[in-house]
Amino acid sequence: MFLFAILLLLNSTLTNDFLFAYRKEIGGFPLNILDGMLALVFLQQLLSTRNKFRADRVHPLFIWSVSLLVLSIFIGIAGAAIQGTGAREYVTAMRNLLVLPASIFIGYTVAKTPRSAKTVTYIWLWCSLASAVIVMFLIRGTSEAVREGKSFDELRLIRYGGDTGLTLAAFLVFAGVSRIRVFPRYLSRVMLVICTVGIFGVPHRGSYVTGVFTLLFAALVLARANWGRRLTMTFLGIIVMSSLLFGGVAGMSQLTGRDFKTYVVERRLKALLPFYDEETKTTVTATRLPGILAELKVWSESPVIGKGFAISSRVEAEVGAMGMNHNVWTSALAQYGPIGLAAFLVPIFGCIIVGYRMLRDSTDPHIAMFGALAAIMAFVALFWGSLSLSINQQRLGMMVGLMFGMAFRVRAMQLTLAREGAASQYESGASPEYGYDYNEYGGMAQHPGDSVHT
Repeated sequence: MFLFAILLLLNSTLTNDFLFAYRKEIGGFPLNILDGMLALVFLQQLLSTRNKFRADRVHPLFIWSVSLLVLSIFIGIAGAAIQGTGAREYVTAMRNLLVLPASIFIGYTVAKTPRSAKTVTYIWLWCSLASAVIVMFLIRGTSEAVREGKSFDELRLIRYGGDTGLTLAAFLVFAGVSRIRVFPRYLSRVMLVICTVGIFGVPHRGSYVTGVFTLLFAALVLARANWGRRLTMTFLGIIVMSSLLFGGVAGMSQLTGRDFKTYVVERRLKALLPFYDEETKTTVTATRLPGILAELKVWSESPVIGKGFAISSRVEAEVGAMGMNHNVWTSALAQYGPIGLAAFLVPIFGCIIVGYRMLRDSTDPHIAMFGALAAIMAFVALFWGSLSLSINQQRLGMMVGLMFGMAFRVRAMQLTLAREGAASQYESGASPEYGYDYNEYGGMAQHPGDSVHT
């Protein structure tokens, strides 16, 4: 667990500039610190002999997710070979995809017992906070360059790691609406302010959209409260969040001596409108749609297996940059075909469902809290994949992969505990509490609405 925590912390805090500055080439292939740490933790988990909780079976979503991703890697290599792409051209793309199954395996094996749910939840939340703190320092440093005359676009060039505090902010919103105390109240408030700066301080449109929808998902969908409280807390949260954002905009304007509000509204928020023009100031459709259409065209030429790793580089080398790979779904279709698309979507939707069921079904509060965190992270991954170059890259792919693996493992342990609890209660004559019952013939029957398989 220690090396896992170090890996997650490094991935959440190190900047891309740092990783590039200290990467080494071995056999002509570039390797960075995270490559080494991932390999080390993978080997540790592979060779670990420590006792762990024995679940009834390996969760099927783990098997499906890893199998589809490994198959996609072979499809990507085959497609690249057919297109005549050299190994050196696609090694980075292959590494980025290989990170996902490796991370899922690590996550699945690092959660050894049901108690691990509590440990990994707090490790994840503290690393999310660390990511937001680092982003705050990076914003502070970049603001000096803006003050000296550079454009606010310099803020968009900040190359941070982690989720910038998004999972922690969403988890705190979920806990607040559900009346669950995770941290002391004053500390939670400070954390929420820091995370708000981390999420919205860097002017990326995708971050704005993902942040807003994730916070709404945590408050309205995940929260364990009646709808009156959910809606009331959401309304109050919007007021508080708006105040924080207006305060942040004013603070940035004061810090740089420039009008940050006009920049955000004119250059970033208006561009979210699909028909915004004002003399071709770029819109979302103008920056994303050409790449999506190009990838769909590539896929149509090889609809079964795609055209392999690094096909986007070959296309853009011929016709110019179009923002390819910024939609993970069409990028997967272009490179690996439908199997590659399934390889991304199966663990994402599987983790959302599994996380929600852990939250709904659990009598263990720590497993329930971990379920909420898993559902939040998978929901974020869904938006990341739809809006930007993200989970098809090393760092965010590693992050979501670790969560997928842990979620599938904890769910498998939860189902085993439920079965054992039901069996022991049947033997003692007590009424079931885990969603199971025994009929008069001694067979196990499932309560309506409960799940015993996923």
